[in-house]
Amino acid sequence: MSDLPPPFELGRPGTELRTQLVHAVLRGEKTATAGLPGDGVPPPSPGTRHTLHDVDDEPVAIVEVTEARVVPAGEIDVDFARDEGEGFESVDDWRRAHEAFFERELPGDTPIDAVRFRLVELVVASRYRGPARSGNGGYTCGLAAGLLGGSDVEVTLRVPPPLDRPLRIDGGSLYDGDTLVAEATRSAVELELPDPRLLPALKPAAGTPDPEHPFPNCFTCGPARSDGLGLVPTPVGEGRVAAAWHVRQPTTERVWAALDCPGAFAVNPGFERGITVLGRLAAHVAEVPRDGEILSVVAWPLPDGDERRSYAGTCVFRGEQPLAWARATWFAVGDEFRDPLPSRG
Repeated sequence: MSDLPPPFELGRPGTELRTQLVHAVLRGEKTATAGLPGDGVPPPSPGTRHTLHDVDDEPVAIVEVTEARVVPAGEIDVDFARDEGEGFESVDDWRRAHEAFFERELPGDTPIDAVRFRLVELVVASRYRGPARSGNGGYTCGLAAGLLGGSDVEVTLRVPPPLDRPLRIDGGSLYDGDTLVAEATRSAVELELPDPRLLPALKPAAGTPDPEHPFPNCFTCGPARSDGLGLVPTPVGEGRVAAAWHVRQPTTERVWAALDCPGAFAVNPGFERGITVLGRLAAHVAEVPRDGEILSVVAWPLPDGDERRSYAGTCVFRGEQPLAWARATWFAVGDEFRDPLPSRG
């Protein structure tokens, strides 16, 4: 983490604006930002790299400054306003939004740090781990999918995603140095979804002890986590599993994370087949949930698996409304992939 570049501040941590701005950068929609010059602090220099942080102030990407100028507010033009990726269609729109954010008027002679940048790398922060030393597969897939819009994308993981390391972007692929980590391609995701009316009542069960859980600190389903999604998939009949999800600070990447782990419980109930890890995830995200909602996440096995490979469907429901669904490929691996547990010495 200490090797990452200095921060690139967009909005304030813990706010919906931070979520919106980071989302726009990750989708390639935001390539410019404006700020007020600090006391004696020059704007960033072209060619310098900076770390973008998400709503919880975790590193998520690296951007490179391509242009940095201090200009009067009156010289901000409509092209720059549009490149901020916030839906501004006029300089007046831009001015009103920034006056609200800075809580002051911006006369035409107000100095503005006008910065343009490009997205060059993504980062899987250690908070978003699955196994102890690699990224949560669903979260990582969601990051990579964002390069192609975040929905109707299939992502293949080639190696365990490294944590806290800049992953170079090349089209829809992510590289750790010369090692291919993930590949994203566009793909329609068509699944026959289960009837949510048949589900039992579900309540959040985060923190439920599970001494046999292979990845107790997994961001999605780890029983040792208090800052993860808190999913506890349990059997609900006909080979299906389901979990309640109490949504906190929702993002598209976290929806992909929620679509991940329940599939492993569906294809490998009780870890009877040893350890299964995600190899591929294709997802359609119709809607990102609202903060504070309690949703249902359902997973079920799909046909055509074999001893090494299994397939699962997963869906996030708001009542009877499906918000997102995914098709996953799971691989059976050796027990040596299990995280060490205190009970195992």
